[in-house]
Amino acid sequence: MKNLKDLRRELELVFNGVKNGSIDVQSAKSLVATSNAILKTVQLELDRNKMTGELTAIDWLGEEEIKRGEIVHPKPLNEKE
Repeated sequence: MKNLKDLRRELELVFNGVKNGSIDVQSAKSLVATSNAILKTVQLELDRNKMTGELTAIDWLGEEEIKRGEIVHPKPLNEKE
C-alpha cells in the first residue's frame, strides 16, 4: 500500500471480507489497528505543517497536492477517475 487511496481500497476489502466470512473479525481488527497507526503518522506530519506554517507535501497522501496554501482533496472512491 503506497497511499491513502490504497488504504481505503484495502479497508473496503477487509470490510467486505468480514461481511462475506472470508476474513475473521480478529484479523480485521488487526488490519484496522495497523491502518490507524499509519494514519496517526500522517496526522503527525499534518500537525507539524500546521505548527510550523510550512506547506510541505505529504507523499503518503497520494493525489493530494498543496495549492495556494490549501490542501486539495482527491475525489471520493465512488467517483470515476
